[in-house]
Amino acid sequence: LCYLSKRTFFNTFICLNKSSRQCPLIHKWMLSTLYRDTKFNAIVRDEEAEAEDAANVAAAAEKGKKQKPKGKIYKALECATEDEGKTLIDNIKEKPFTILSIEKKKGTEAPPRLYDLTGLQVDCNKKLGLSAEQTLSIIQSLYEKKVTTYPRVDTTFLPDDVYAKCPQTMNGLYQTKFAGIAPYAALIRPLGGAPLRKSKKVFDNSKVTDHHAIIPTGVIPQGLTELEQKVFDLVARAFIAAFYDDCKFETTTIMGEVKDNSDAGILFRTTGKVIIEEGWKVVFPNKSSRGETPNPSLPTETEAKEAGDTLPIFEKGESGPHTPTLSEKWTTPPKPYTDATLLRAMETAGKTVDDEELRDAMKENGIGRPSTRAAIIEKVVEKIQRNSRFTFYANPQQSIYSNSAYLPNIPFYEYDLPLCNYAETKKRLLFVGNMSYGPNTKGVDRFVENVF
Repeated sequence: LCYLSKRTFFNTFICLNKSSRQCPLIHKWMLSTLYRDTKFNAIVRDEEAEAEDAANVAAAAEKGKKQKPKGKIYKALECATEDEGKTLIDNIKEKPFTILSIEKKKGTEAPPRLYDLTGLQVDCNKKLGLSAEQTLSIIQSLYEKKVTTYPRVDTTFLPDDVYAKCPQTMNGLYQTKFAGIAPYAALIRPLGGAPLRKSKKVFDNSKVTDHHAIIPTGVIPQGLTELEQKVFDLVARAFIAAFYDDCKFETTTIMGEVKDNSDAGILFRTTGKVIIEEGWKVVFPNKSSRGETPNPSLPTETEAKEAGDTLPIFEKGESGPHTPTLSEKWTTPPKPYTDATLLRAMETAGKTVDDEELRDAMKENGIGRPSTRAAIIEKVVEKIQRNSRFTFYANPQQSIYSNSAYLPNIPFYEYDLPLCNYAETKKRLLFVGNMSYGPNTKGVDRFVENVF
């Protein structure tokens, strides 16, 4: 019953996705300038965001909590028309560009989390072009071949007792060879000679219920298909990276200014990021977080971009000529769903539900479970293909949407999805012992009786 109700709600996701792409676009013009071969973007103070931040700080203070204010908040300078932008350029193009401030901040980036099923399906769709159903089938096959652990999990943590088995698992990966090449030996060698790092971000008994995150078992893989090797590689590298040190980097933010004819001045800003110590990033062959080149056939999606640009050495107070430019920009509607983005949307569904209790229940569980989300996607695609008089694009390497002006009428009951998630939350509480049977489960019983 919960499965069917979630499927009807899921069809609404696609309807909303279709309509979002038909909203009007907004035309803007963005001002930037080139100084010493470095692009600086024009910015202005974001008074609305600053007021919101001040309100949040005040609200926290009323509750007896300390919240540090963000200080000055900036946003991109946008021109409503091209003529407005050209006027700004005429006012500043003959004026010198001056460096106002140089701010450097050191930071660290922890290794990516181990995989749960949804995380693995997302990465396999983005990087290998696999659908959620295909990924589940492959990781299930790897589990049956005893080279990876149980796959239908919703946690990215390991229990403490697994730590003692990790050196043995590393040894199995060290000996693993594909086509005569040992891809992990050089990565594991630096970890030898000392106890493996034990991080609370990896080992936490309180974050593990019946099964832990997906990791290699230490059994040397034999006879894997090409796709199985690629999925195993994702799991293996995530496991190895978990024992590496954090990546250390330095971010530089440079502010500049050009006085216009009224001496009011226009602010510009650029940022750059330099890796000081790669740490866990050496585990991955490329610079993306999981080390795979995104599938070029998939729609590119902004996902935690690194600046990565090395800036020239600037000095505060220096000035010189610059070349301002105006670029045209159109706002774009949300991109159609792929398997990867749809899985994440299902995982975090419920943000727009008004009822606080129901919203919290859906926030905890989303739509479906890790083991059922792939099947829900396939059923939705099958249902729309069967009912629609128009073509439905369901290729996992393409976006999931209908090219029709409307979708067929599909029954949808607003009340059943939140209640299903409410029931799922009750089940979790029962499992961990934080709730007892009896009055707490009567609401779910009544719901089932009413539907039937």
